[in-house]
Parts: sequence; C-alpha cells; structure tokens
Amino acid sequence: MIEAFPEGDLFSFTAAPPMRSFGELAWELQGLTEYCLKGLSTDDWSWQPPQEPDPKDRLALLSAWDAQTPRLAQALPDADPMWFTRKQDMPWGHLSPLDTVLYAIDNENHHRGQGYVYLRALGIEPRPSTSVEAARCMPSGPVQLLLEPGGCGRVSAHATPGQGQPGLPERRLAAVFRKQVWVVWRTSGIRMHPDPALALLPASCHRAC
Repeated sequence: MIEAFPEGDLFSFTAAPPMRSFGELAWELQGLTEYCLKGLSTDDWSWQPPQEPDPKDRLALLSAWDAQTPRLAQALPDADPMWFTRKQDMPWGHLSPLDTVLYAIDNENHHRGQGYVYLRALGIEPRPSTSVEAARCMPSGPVQLLLEPGGCGRVSAHATPGQGQPGLPERRLAAVFRKQVWVVWRTSGIRMHPDPALALLPASCHRAC
C-alpha cells in the first residue's frame, strides 16, 4: 500500500485534516512493530517515545519495513506459548505479550482501512487485501493462538469453532471495514466516539488519526 501512493501524496495527503498522512501512519506502524519485536526477543516492554521525527522518504520507510520481515518470521514462532499469554505490567496496563501483539495487528488494520479511503479519494483503486489468506497460512505454535476462535486476547486451550470471539482473519477484516467507515464519517463532518483502542494508550500518545 505504501507503494500505491503517488510520491507527492504519501506524506502530505489527508482525506480530512487533522488526520495524518498515510506515510506518517506507516511510520507509526513500523515503530509499534519494532516495540513488539523488542519485547518478544528480550521481554523488555518498556516504551520510549521517538526522539526524532521520522523521515518523509518512501525508500527509507520501505527499507525499515523490509528489515523487520525476517525478524517477525523468527520472533513469533520462537515465543513460548505459556509466556506469550502470561500477563505482566506494561506501560499500557496489565497485559500479556499476546494482548500487545494483537493490539499492534488491530492498529495496523485500523490504519490500513484509512489508507484504502485515502487512495480512493485520490482516484486510485487499491489492490484487494490478502491479509485473510496470509493469516490462514501462519505457522502453528504460539502464532496459532491468534487464529483460534476463542483467541484475540482471550485464548482458550479448548476453543470450539463458532464460539467465543472471532478468529484473526475475521477480526482483521472488521478492523479494516470499521476504519473505512470512520474516515468516511470524518470527511462528512460527523463526530464519532473515539476509537476504544485509544484507552490502551497513555494520554501523551493520543494523536489525531
């Protein structure tokens, strides 16, 4: 999706100010992924806000994303399932590593839906999402906890299909659709309730989407 934006619009276009550009949103997602990778690798979940502004450069953004891909491929399968679901004190509350990873996934899909609306506002039809197919191909082990019907932050060792919360593919689609509706409302001047996911963040981290 980063590559779908015209060069002059990636870091400047917004469908409804004060919402941020998609380039800024993509840097946020990269930073949250980096935070999760650090926690998954070291169990250090301390949070340090960025000290410098992110560069408004497409190649730098794409390079940063590409550098994370092999690390993600290793970090999740290597995580111990018992540790992955054990809650601990984190900057955003008493959460498990699974809770935090799921928040990062929800946040990505939240902004992916925003990006779809931005592209269509620019007259560009985005490619269909392959996230559901990719999610169904994820490896077993800790990652499989994300796909169980009882999962998404409330993992059950004996999940029954059709019961509990939706699995990850359905959750991802819902997040994308919800954000598209949210942005359309915003461009129409309709005031919405804040996203409940913001409740996880300290007030100092709240910014205009």
